[in-house]
Amino acid sequence: MWACKMKLVLYSDKSAESIAFRLFLSGHNLQFEEVDAQTEGRRRLIQRAQQALIPALEIKRSHRVGVIVGFDEERIKVELGL
Repeated sequence: MWACKMKLVLYSDKSAESIAFRLFLSGHNLQFEEVDAQTEGRRRLIQRAQQALIPALEIKRSHRVGVIVGFDEERIKVELGL
């Protein structure tokens, strides 16, 4: 895991891809905030990622913020140091 503190925010809906994303994060014992991108999270996601595709994972670190769009397991593992 990264030495710096990080916060994960999952923008999701009821799709199979969002469920897979949620299960992956939970399966790795990662704490995350889940935001319903169909309602209150849509505007927030557009502001942060300049797009509204879901699912999306926002990774907030002390030195930068990044967004992964779609359930890309390999990229997620690299970004989170798994």
